[in-house]
Amino acid sequence: MDLPIGPLGWIGLLCFSIIIATLQVLLRDYNKPWGKNERSWFILLLVLTPLASLLLGVRFPASDALPPPGIPVDLDGPTAMLLAAIPWTLAGGLLGPFPALLVSLLSGVISALWGTHNLYTIVEVVLLATLFSGFVNQRYRTYFYNLLRHPFIAAFSLALIYPIINLSSALFSTQGELVNRLDYAVTNLIAVSLAVGIELIVAGIISEVAKIAIPDVWVSDHPLVPAPEERSLLTRFIYYLSPIALALILALIISNWMVAGNAARGMLRERMSDTTSLVADNIPYFINTGQNLITHIANDPAMLSDDTSKIYKLLEEHMRTSAFFDRILLPFIPIRKFGKGIKTAITDRN
Repeated sequence: MDLPIGPLGWIGLLCFSIIIATLQVLLRDYNKPWGKNERSWFILLLVLTPLASLLLGVRFPASDALPPPGIPVDLDGPTAMLLAAIPWTLAGGLLGPFPALLVSLLSGVISALWGTHNLYTIVEVVLLATLFSGFVNQRYRTYFYNLLRHPFIAAFSLALIYPIINLSSALFSTQGELVNRLDYAVTNLIAVSLAVGIELIVAGIISEVAKIAIPDVWVSDHPLVPAPEERSLLTRFIYYLSPIALALILALIISNWMVAGNAARGMLRERMSDTTSLVADNIPYFINTGQNLITHIANDPAMLSDDTSKIYKLLEEHMRTSAFFDRILLPFIPIRKFGKGIKTAITDRN
């Protein structure tokens, strides 16, 4: 397990832990009364968690993803464990937020040890489990919240939210300048979000089936209450304005990132073009130098001898003095043995 790097890594881990603890306190009323059936469900889901977290995985290619800044490692693509999220989604709907936290904690530890080796994987899974349990157990009465109580819709919503969670954790869990951290997070974001999204969609489908099959166990007995936007005009205004503001912020960030990326690629293209032109301009010089050296060696009268040992020493001497060629070959036909074959004297720097 790779521990967080530097104080910022531990601060981020503490912030995620505080968020999870706060949500658990706010959602504590949704925990089901602990009876014999609840204990049986909890033990069953806890036993199934290791199997679900280690079986039926699909690995995605790393493609153009960057390795963590400052860590020279071979980057493996993310793996979607198709059954990993099923135990903690069932625990969130059948038992409540705190049992879902315990089951997801075990699932996150297994995923971190056998997969990412990143401590932030654990808090990401626990946060997703807490949010899922809050979504399916909340008792607000508007159409939106009624739709969100369906496990599939809740899981799909988490799949849309997860890129923000992953982007935040990646900025804290890596080292280096903010630009390098952001570059690493963005290049890995699509593949990681797709892998986790597949896990959530599969778990959402199974949980939706479980809700339909055993509605008496799944459905909460808490009465419906007015939604936040029904109780406050300011909350309603923020409720409708927040998506627009978030969309504008994302559009601004994406546009700035694209402009900066295009500028960086243009600068790199110009530098590579200048380097290529410089190398191409020097090629004739090397060709002329090699031709002059070959002409100098060929004009040596001693090269007309048919004594192979003498020619070998001469070629070796030329290679040592000029230090230009890696290998010199001289095909020749001995006068006394004309027609019996062509001998070749070869000398090699090694």
